[in-house]
Formats: sequence, structure tokens, C-alpha cells
Amino acid sequence: MELTFEEFLAILIAFASTRYIPTIYSIYTGRPKEVLPKIKRRITRLINSNLYLQMYVGRTSSPEEELPRYAGEFDKAVVVYRTTSLRYAHEVEDELIRYYAESILMDILDEGDVGIEKPRDIKEKPPYYVYVVLR
Repeated sequence: MELTFEEFLAILIAFASTRYIPTIYSIYTGRPKEVLPKIKRRITRLINSNLYLQMYVGRTSSPEEELPRYAGEFDKAVVVYRTTSLRYAHEVEDELIRYYAESILMDILDEGDVGIEKPRDIKEKPPYYVYVVLR
């Protein structure tokens, strides 16, 4: 079956409008103090191997819904942590922000820098995920 030019164009437009960001699921679980060194090593390896200069660290209960919001603004997303404890999720998120903000390697972006407005913790239910997006 051959496509007409109009059909091909319609498919191309539909595909282009799909919000997609390449995502790596490199998920650690456990107590923050036990897994944070591993998470930091994983993120740092990604940063160094691809020369990313900016990152945003976030938390969500639904990576499949959250991460496409970064499509077009960032090159890659990495889901790094999963827990049923909101406290643990906050701890990992906050430590990653602190750690990379103190590093001269990265420009840590806040929600205003990436144009994402998301009320925190409203209607979020476990499990919770911590992710980074890189550009």
C-alpha cells in the first residue's frame, strides 16, 4: 500500500507533535543514604559522557505522564529512584539538587527556568520517583 503525499504529511505532523523525550530507567530503591552514592555516580557518568551542561531534578508519581512535558527542551530523562516514602523521595531529590548545585559542572535549573509549573505533592500517591532531565 502506498501513501499519498497528504497521508504521509499527516502522519509526519502527527509524529512530530508527539511529546517524546528519550528516557533511561536506571532505578535504585532503598534508603537514601544507601543509594545516593550509586545514583550520583550514574548521573555523573551520563553528564561526563555526553557533556550535558544543565539539569533539572524532579519528583513525580507518574514518570510516563510527567517526563513528556520536557520534550523539546531537554535531550534526555533519567528516572533514578523509586520509593513508597514521600520523605525518602524528598530527601533524594533535595540531596541531588544540593550536590549538583555545588558542583561547577552543572547549571541546576529550577521550575521557572524550564517553564514547568507543577504544584508539589498535590494528588501524588506512591510509588514516588525521582528523575533528572539533561541538556
